[in-house]
Amino acid sequence: MQVVRVEMEGLTTSFRYPHFMWGRHPTFEMPPPATIYGHICSAVGEWMDPIGLRFGYTFTHEGKGEDLEHVHAISPGTGGPLRQRKRGVVFAEPVNIQGNVNPLTREFLFRPRMTLYVSPADLAEYFRSPRYPTVLGRSQDLMSYRRVEVVDLERAPRAYYEHTLLPWEMQVRVRRGVTVLMPRYVDYSRGREPAFERYVILQNRVVLRPVEERQEDLDEEERPVIRYEDEAMLHWVDPDSPEYKGAKRGVWLHGFTE
Repeated sequence: MQVVRVEMEGLTTSFRYPHFMWGRHPTFEMPPPATIYGHICSAVGEWMDPIGLRFGYTFTHEGKGEDLEHVHAISPGTGGPLRQRKRGVVFAEPVNIQGNVNPLTREFLFRPRMTLYVSPADLAEYFRSPRYPTVLGRSQDLMSYRRVEVVDLERAPRAYYEHTLLPWEMQVRVRRGVTVLMPRYVDYSRGREPAFERYVILQNRVVLRPVEERQEDLDEEERPVIRYEDEAMLHWVDPDSPEYKGAKRGVWLHGFTE
């Protein structure tokens, strides 16, 4: 299966939980699918049909910090001069929009690195010459593409997964990572209507092998907890990834709408 493989890095990034509006904005440990969709569309230069578009990635960072940001909360004005209770008229001109500045704490990830896999492979030309500035997360979180190439993912009966996003259904197999609810897709043709999905953020390495193979050479943390008898499971693997105990790194390809 041919895909585009894009290696990128930056100084900071942040993926805000959409349901935290005030006070403190924590960040997801990995980019939500909706963020990846926006990133791809930014390279292409227009909103793409998400049907048939697939992605996978590995994502790491070197630590987490906090920024102090301002939120400008605006509201309709009265149409008359701006008055304050004890000061009287503080702005004599008609005010149509007014607002307040609210400080908040926002988490960010330091030195993010991501290897992004995108299908179909004919999108490679857009990543080699992206239409808009390359960002991941906030608009100020600039990223640099270090390598863009078309590669052939291979099918293999064994693979290891780490620093990646897995579908929620895999939680019962790996029993590692953190289950999260993430924005999967934002439909801009319907007023930015979001769709959410459950995923597993997997940081530690887990090796998935056929049921009949031995696992004694794996550390306890590397073993899947549940294995299914008579199950034949094939994985997409990156043939250029480092080999670990007979397995290549798996690439789980997600869709945005299915």
